[in-house]
Amino acid sequence: MVRFHWHVEDGFGAYTPPQASKEAPGSSGVRHVSVQVEIPGESSPMQALFTIPAGYLHPEGGKVKDVGIVLGHGENAEEWDGQLLSEVAVTLAKAGYIVVRYNSAAKELRRQRMFEKALDVCATSPYARCVQRWVLAGTGHGARLAAIVGPRARGHVCGYVFLSYPLTDSLQTAKGPVLPDSSILLLRIPAPVLFIHGGKDLSAPASQVRTVAAQMKPSAEPRLVEVPDANGSFQTGEPPALQPESIAAVAQPVLEFVNALHSGSVSSCKLPLANPPGQGAVQLSESAAAGIAAQIAILDEDDTLIYEVEPLGSVADAAAVNGQQQAVAAQQLLQQHAQMQLQQALAAQQQLAAVVASKAGLHLQQAAAQRAAAAAGSAAAAGALQQSFGIQLSKLPGAAAAAAGGQSAGAVVAPVMLSGVPAGILTGGLTPQMLAAAQAMAAAAAAKQGIRPGGGTQLVMPAGAGAPVAQQQQQQQQQQQQQQEADEGQ
Repeated sequence: MVRFHWHVEDGFGAYTPPQASKEAPGSSGVRHVSVQVEIPGESSPMQALFTIPAGYLHPEGGKVKDVGIVLGHGENAEEWDGQLLSEVAVTLAKAGYIVVRYNSAAKELRRQRMFEKALDVCATSPYARCVQRWVLAGTGHGARLAAIVGPRARGHVCGYVFLSYPLTDSLQTAKGPVLPDSSILLLRIPAPVLFIHGGKDLSAPASQVRTVAAQMKPSAEPRLVEVPDANGSFQTGEPPALQPESIAAVAQPVLEFVNALHSGSVSSCKLPLANPPGQGAVQLSESAAAGIAAQIAILDEDDTLIYEVEPLGSVADAAAVNGQQQAVAAQQLLQQHAQMQLQQALAAQQQLAAVVASKAGLHLQQAAAQRAAAAAGSAAAAGALQQSFGIQLSKLPGAAAAAAGGQSAGAVVAPVMLSGVPAGILTGGLTPQMLAAAQAMAAAAAAKQGIRPGGGTQLVMPAGAGAPVAQQQQQQQQQQQQQQEADEGQ
């Protein structure tokens, strides 16, 4: 079996198991995709569910809108794929929005991380390749998680949807202090907010929601929708149960609010404002303002403690900033790499030049030594021949010697061997016995001088240099004959 897997960040990934996709009943092509999220430190994967529009495979992604929604369940984890959240997800997906839900039965402090990771998993998945902005939504304590995670989310959070926000419930912080209620989280939200509450919701009466909304930032432009006769779970009747009318009363306002966020003009949303136009902002006493500031400081410290990074504190597009920083870092790395390669190339060239120069110097030294050895060998051989035969020899370059040997008419040519290597040419009227003796004497002289064979110096005896020797021998023979004749006459 094959599963589709994608990387989210270091040690953190997600995959869709085989046969993970199924069509939502009566949804005209909307599909639910089961996803397993692998989180470091967790013994088993976290379950998640993507509800995706029918046109998500469009080549240009034109049928998937650039706004995605994260939808968190409340304290009861079984709500994550229950009737209410499933209908809200399908309603949004029919309109072209991708929705991600997750399932976590952990404590709320732990679920903060699960909510954030659900956003990261969906944002990095191929299903959400067109999504650039996110709406964080939830029901009950899932709505409170959305308010906690929003200011430190890494994506661009463009709005919030709170279903039965637990306004009067105390808030446990990571560092230890317990805040008396959950209203303080709403006061640091800068993006547009939609509240949907049941008319019989005892944990957050509409009057208290309006009181807190009057203290929120103007950019939040809080809106409030009441579902008559519904409790905190939007159930009506006796016994309480979800009815199609109450589900539609939740899903349709959510879709209208998200459509306004997608258009870029939340003022176009016709849903009622939590504070009627013209109503001034609530004026807080100095002590109340100081108390709120102290609680916000605790929340900021909470963010730093949990995530070990400075909280964003705003909904600026951290992803774009991150991308720019990564591009600058990548450019710097490329420049450093290019400079390193250039330095390595220059060092290699310098090393090669040093090796070539060293070898060239060695060759020159060897050539000079060989020339000196050849010259010494030639001088030694010439001295030996002169001493034995009284022949004057001259040293000529190899090319001149070869030319002289080739141009001497009637000359007797024989190589002179130094340790078996031709070292020169003798020309003249030498007998084979004289040549053999010269070779032996030259080799012995060279060996005595410690001369290595080789070199280009030539030993040459000019043609006709042997004539005086022949004349001398002839004169000696004549003198001997005359002496003999004189002796006989007496």
